[in-house]
Amino acid sequence: MSYNPRVTAIVQAVQKARPLPERFADLDALNRRVVTREAAALGVTPEAHYADIVRKRAERLDSADRAAEIAKMARQYGRR
Repeated sequence: MSYNPRVTAIVQAVQKARPLPERFADLDALNRRVVTREAAALGVTPEAHYADIVRKRAERLDSADRAAEIAKMARQYGRR
């Protein structure tokens, strides 16, 4: 992610608005080829690699949500 908070917020908003397809088979042809190539380089199946991509993205979004909530509470605490 970017060090610029505005850019980070934009990226997170787009990722939330456009979630990844749940299954590898639901990807478009270009993204299936990319994931297949990456999986071959890693020595795993494309399905397993894609499941890992989806899991990591969900973790990043969850972590960003928690960080935003902590920052919001810190700002509110600082105003008192």
